[in-house]
Amino acid sequence: MEYKNNADLLPRLESMEVALAYTLTAISEINPHMKDNVVKALRDDANLNTTENEKALSNLASLIESFKLND
Repeated sequence: MEYKNNADLLPRLESMEVALAYTLTAISEINPHMKDNVVKALRDDANLNTTENEKALSNLASLIESFKLND
């Protein structure tokens, strides 16, 4: 795929983050610890990174954590 500028990438990246959150939430129905493990790993990694990366990783962890399974 070809992109004309960075602004074209932002909506795609946000969509991929949401897709990842949905996927991990669905997988957690089969493996209840999967989503929690990914969120913990992202937060652990955030603590080892620069400020910009730390914020991105923390935000992704929070987004994933916010998704819940419907009963």
